[in-house]
Amino acid sequence: MNKVIETDRLILRAFVDSDVEDVFAFNSHPEVIRYTGDILIKSLQDAQDIITTIWTRDYEVRGYGRFAVVHKEDNKVIGFSGLKWEAEIGETDIGYRFLPDYWGQGIATESCIPVMEYGFNELGLEQIVGLAYPENIASCKVLQKIGMKKYKTGCFPGDVKECNWYKKRNPMSKPIIVTKEINCKKDKVWSAITVFDEMHQWYFEQIDSFEAKVGFATEFVIHNEGRNFTHQWKVLEVKTNESILYSWQYPEYPGRSISKFNLIETEYGSSVSVTCTGLETIPNDVPEFEPESCKGGWEYFLNRLKEYCEK
Repeated sequence: MNKVIETDRLILRAFVDSDVEDVFAFNSHPEVIRYTGDILIKSLQDAQDIITTIWTRDYEVRGYGRFAVVHKEDNKVIGFSGLKWEAEIGETDIGYRFLPDYWGQGIATESCIPVMEYGFNELGLEQIVGLAYPENIASCKVLQKIGMKKYKTGCFPGDVKECNWYKKRNPMSKPIIVTKEINCKKDKVWSAITVFDEMHQWYFEQIDSFEAKVGFATEFVIHNEGRNFTHQWKVLEVKTNESILYSWQYPEYPGRSISKFNLIETEYGSSVSVTCTGLETIPNDVPEFEPESCKGGWEYFLNRLKEYCEK
């Protein structure tokens, strides 16, 4: 992740290994961890493990994650602020954590507002959620200040303590949804959309490899009317026989779209839907990226998928 965000007082950037002592400082502080549900880390190795196995992996797999927050005046990392995909709930969460010396100064709000804009305008996220324990009044107020609305109270999966759940939808998002009924079992459809040799029978013939596992990435070039479209494709989530989600990016154009195949078993076979979001982040003066073109493309491929599965 090479995204950098700058505000009046802060610089938000990816965590690097040299941040390990600062990460230890805020993740080993009892007051910082008090309302997070996490346990205190006890060593620099614990801090390094967080950088390597959580944040860096999020950057590599999802393309986004928590930012290190650098306080300009002090030139030090004082905590984190940023987005994280929470697989347990199927949502992107916004979170923040700072050393107590920097509380009460509006830093959480100052960092979260541009993070939300980044998530909506550049990543094309359809929705962002925020969670906070009710007694963490300051954090609840921050989520409200950045435009999130409380929609329920409940436990995060695996937790026994209830928290307030907030959300904000991307006001620019206009998802494209295409659905097709297919007269065959769901596991056969799943195989068709995830097994490389079968995908070649109905999908992009330019794909030269595929694995249905999170983090798999590939790219291929499509030529159309004298232009090249380099499709950079990354798998973001896999639920076997249920759904697969991946991102599309094009180095020739800014922005990112996300496509999700969802399978449902029906009385007569299977229902397959593709939901495409984030198209609004890509220049709309390119005909191939217009909503109708996108919808028509997915209708074409789902028709081919149906023909392949039913033959």
